[in-house]
This record gives sequence, C-alpha cells and structure tokens, in this order.
Amino acid sequence: MSTATVQIILAFGMLFSLLLMIGLHSRFFAFVLYLMVVCLYRYQFLVMFVDDVVMHLLLFWCFLLPTGNTLNLLPWLKDRRIINRWMETKTESFVLNLFLYNIALIYFIAGVSKTSSRLWIEGIALFAVLKLPMGWFSNYMFEDHETWLRVANYLALTIEPIFILLIFLKSWSRTKLLLGVTFVFFHAFIILTLDVPFANLGCLFLAPLIFREELMDLLRRYKTKNDIVIEAPIPNEWFAKFLALFTVVFLTGAMTCALTQNQWRSAKRVTGKDNVAEVRSASADTGGKIQTFFYSGLWMLGLAQGYRLLDWIDERNFHQTVTVIEDASTSKKEYTRSSLVPVGMRGSLILTYISDVTWMYVDPDHISNLRQDIKQRLKARYCNRIKNKTDVEVWQALTRIDSFKVKYNQPVILLKFTCEKFKTLVI
Repeated sequence: MSTATVQIILAFGMLFSLLLMIGLHSRFFAFVLYLMVVCLYRYQFLVMFVDDVVMHLLLFWCFLLPTGNTLNLLPWLKDRRIINRWMETKTESFVLNLFLYNIALIYFIAGVSKTSSRLWIEGIALFAVLKLPMGWFSNYMFEDHETWLRVANYLALTIEPIFILLIFLKSWSRTKLLLGVTFVFFHAFIILTLDVPFANLGCLFLAPLIFREELMDLLRRYKTKNDIVIEAPIPNEWFAKFLALFTVVFLTGAMTCALTQNQWRSAKRVTGKDNVAEVRSASADTGGKIQTFFYSGLWMLGLAQGYRLLDWIDERNFHQTVTVIEDASTSKKEYTRSSLVPVGMRGSLILTYISDVTWMYVDPDHISNLRQDIKQRLKARYCNRIKNKTDVEVWQALTRIDSFKVKYNQPVILLKFTCEKFKTLVI
C-alpha cells in the first residue's frame, strides 16, 4: 500500500473511533477497527510496541463484550430519562469475567517476569528505563536521584503483580480501594515519563469495570431501593462465549510458556561488541512446539500478544543521543533527533535498527539490506525539505546504563550524506 492509502485508512479509523466512543453500533465499529489495527501493526511490525498490543486487544474485547446497550450518546440526547433504564440493565458475567482474567494475566506476567532481570533486582532498571530514547526526560540527570529511583524501582517490582487482586477482592474492600489508588498513580507515572500513553490510558479506562459494583452503588444512592428493578441480564452470544474462552485458554498457554522460557532477547548480544544487541533467534515467540501451538491460535485471531514487559532492559539498556549537523555554504546548524525521524516511539525504534540494536527478528541474510534501506529512506526523508546543496552528518552516542555511575560515550558518525534540490545527492 502507498503512504497515502495508509493515511486514508487511518483517517477512517479516527472517524470510526469517534462513532465507537459515542456508542453508535459499538460492536460493529470495534470489529472494523480491530481489523484495521491488525493490518496496521503487521504493516509496521518492525516498530510494533506495547501501545499496539494493548489497544488491539481492547478493541477485540470491545467486540466480544455486549457493548452498546447502555451509555449511548444519541439516545441520551433524545431522552435524558433513559439513564433510569440503564441503571436497571445488567449483563451476563461470563465474557466479562474472562476479560478481567485476561487483564489479571497481563499484570501477573509483566510483574513476575521482571524478577528474572538483574537490573530490576539490583534497583537500577527504572533508572535505565527512564534513560531510554522513549523516555520523555532521557537527557535529564537522574543520577542525582538514586535513592528515590531505587525505592520506586522496588515499589514497581512489588506492586505490579499484586494488581491481579483488583479482579478478585470484594467490593468496597479497603485493600481494593488502596490498590485502586496505587493503580492510578502507577499508570499516570508511566504516562508522564515514557512514550507509551495509549496502553496505559487503556488500562486506566478499565477502572469502571474493575470498580463496577462500587460505581453502581454510588450512582444508586440517588434512588431508593424500591426504584431499582434489575431487568433480565443481557445474554452473551454463543460466538462471544466461544471466542472469549478460546482466547483466554490460548493466551494462558502462550504467556505461561513465554514466562517459563529464557527471555528471548537475552544472550543474543554479539560477543565482544557492547553496543550491539541483535535478536538472533528464529522468532520472538520461539519456545518449542507447545508454545508455537498456543501462539498459532492467537495469530489465527490476529492477536499479537506478549506480556513480558521491560524485563528486556538488561539487553536494551541504551541511552541514545542523536545530533544532526547541517553544513551549507552560508551557515552551519545543529538539530535534534526530531529533524531526522518523527517524534515518538516508532522513530526511536527505527533508529536503533541502524545502530545494531534490533527489536524484532530479521533474517541474518537480510539484516544488512534492511539497514541500508532504512538509511536510504531516512536520507530521502531528510532531504525532502532542503533545496540548496547541504552536507549533513548524523552523530550518535550509545551508552549502556548498568549502574548509577554512567560514563557517557563520545558521539560517532551514524550517517553522512548530501542534499540538493530536495533529493539525496549521489556522489
């Protein structure tokens, strides 16, 4: 597909998202959006990250759950009294409970898997994560806050797997309410520090489901008990029950296999090269026939899932600085990384591929061609705005963050090219 075609699809996706938000044919548009997102993450698979994983999973469940029966904007605008009927509406809990189990599985696997990381155990991981290119404050001198970062590191390591209790604790339990407050602060901290906002916003938006009983109790205080007459529960369709059960069974199998095997990014570093970390296994999900079976079931549904989050920091603990220098006949200017790649996670990830740090598996026979292709595209994109002849140098410094006493490496040339008449000049 051309870039223009993809942009048109994204424009329709934004429109359909608005229709989904106002409750207009929610399940239909959730299904259409799910198909779009599945195609898009495959389209940009090399730079797929946690936002893609969580958002297409939520769209999948939005299709399976009986959404659209309440909280619709248009019916509410026609008759404000419809809220009274919504207050009396209930749904069967089978699919909802499976969805909540899926959420619990995410926190459990993400939390427990971090215990296999040396940096997390030693209290350095959070510092290393904040220094990654995806950190909003990666150039900030966090070394001056070692004590606070170690405390936050161990808090995150301890609290994350405990979030599964939110699904099982009784309503109005003090422990549940305290965990709920911690849950909000946990995701808010990530949103404020790392470029993974949509995954964390998606998790925060689950709060009304997690605290559904407490929320309804508060809303019903405006009514007397005699006013509440719960209608017959909205049933879950057979296909929704089947797909939901199929999904959680295969998710449990795949994530359990992934948890019990060695981290697929570890031990892949090219010997003797400290600034290289390439994925050398056959696939991110290689773990034998049993794991392949479970992952195959997920891929049949279009679900690309991996819940081992940030335990890869031992192998991807790179602080990256990028400087772009333009040398024209009349002046010499210096720019930041955003002049070379778009601001955001995908731009950060694509740069690592030409820095000998890969995130997805690339066949060794093709990795050099891939890197050369990325370089050519970056050059063409950069020169697209330059008319006069200009020499361009891209300098990069990669520094391993494995302690609070960081010795930052000196920059080296990553790219060197010449622009003229909005094109890359071939010499």
